[in-house]
Amino acid sequence: KKCHLRDAAALIRYLKWLEDRVSAGDVVTEVSGAEKLFQFRKQQDLFVSPSFETISSVGSNAAIIHYRPASGDNRQITANDIYLLDSGAQY
Repeated sequence: KKCHLRDAAALIRYLKWLEDRVSAGDVVTEVSGAEKLFQFRKQQDLFVSPSFETISSVGSNAAIIHYRPASGDNRQITANDIYLLDSGAQY
C-alpha cells in the first residue's frame, strides 16, 4: 500500500508540473515528459527502478501499441492533443 502512495505522489507531482509547463507555453515533449516523471519517482523513498520503459505518447502516436518516443522523433505535449502515459515503478 505504501508503494502505491509513493508512486501516486510522484505521478501527481508530475501531472501538476506538466499542467503548469504546458499552460505557460513551455515546450515539453514525449521524451522530456517521461524523463521528468522519472526524476519525480527517484525522489521517492525506496524507489528502485521503473517497472518498464515509460510509454509517453501524444496524438496519433498514442494509437501505436507499446510506442516509445525517441529523442529525434518525439512530439510536443499540448493542451489540444491526447496524451497517453503508461508507466510504473518498483519500490
